[in-house]
Amino acid sequence: MKESLDDNSPAFSGGGPIFEAEPDFPRPQAVGGHSVLITAAGTSFRFGASLKKEFFPLLGETVLHHTFMAFYSAGIFDYFCVTFLKDHEEQTRTALGRRIVEGLGSRLILVQGGATRQESVCRGLEALSSFRPPTVLIHDGARPWVSQDLVLRVFKTMLDRGAAAPLIPTVDAIKRVDASGRIARHLDRPATGAVQTPQGFQFSAILEAHRKARTDGSVYIDDTEIYHRYCGEVFTVPGEFSNIKITYPRDIIESPAAGRAQDFSPLERDAL
Repeated sequence: MKESLDDNSPAFSGGGPIFEAEPDFPRPQAVGGHSVLITAAGTSFRFGASLKKEFFPLLGETVLHHTFMAFYSAGIFDYFCVTFLKDHEEQTRTALGRRIVEGLGSRLILVQGGATRQESVCRGLEALSSFRPPTVLIHDGARPWVSQDLVLRVFKTMLDRGAAAPLIPTVDAIKRVDASGRIARHLDRPATGAVQTPQGFQFSAILEAHRKARTDGSVYIDDTEIYHRYCGEVFTVPGEFSNIKITYPRDIIESPAAGRAQDFSPLERDAL
């Protein structure tokens, strides 16, 4: 039987994307067995700083810590997996924070990622499968400004409809170009959008889809594409423009959700 959340529940009151006060830690284990997979195994080569972007200091913590807490603070997830870049396991533990790592114990799995995001997600799903979770939300570790409201809306829609992802409307004119750079097709802007994370799925379905995608010779942009090919429809919820994925240092400086420049410590300003 599918679970559901009441739209009028206090859980849907949202809140800021960066939390002013962390909840008691560790929180008692939830009862649904739901899981979260956070990807942090990329090289961050476009970020260009001395630190991987997930390890970057942000308002007293790290990008990865803020990302993780958006899901932990929701209070509905039992199991967590974070993928890490080869030779960066200890830095990943440090970026998450001792209270998270020690508080969750065996309910937190760190998994070395692969050569691509797709491979990293597949490895994370395989690791989580030992818990037999009914569902999973997959999220980019470099999206620290995701709100609890968005997490819960994706979760609710996934429970109701099987798979869900946030979508923001396209504001630019979208074109398809060929190899020479020539515009080959003018796409209908109202029918397009940009998909964000978290993306939510029934666990067994997305795991099986990834296992098939691993050997089909195709390269997929995200997990909704894999699910759509092998499982079925993915439904969208309104995304958030503040839920940006950090790619360049300017993304931190210019983000409206990042806080005012004077809120950054000297260490954070120097790192940027």
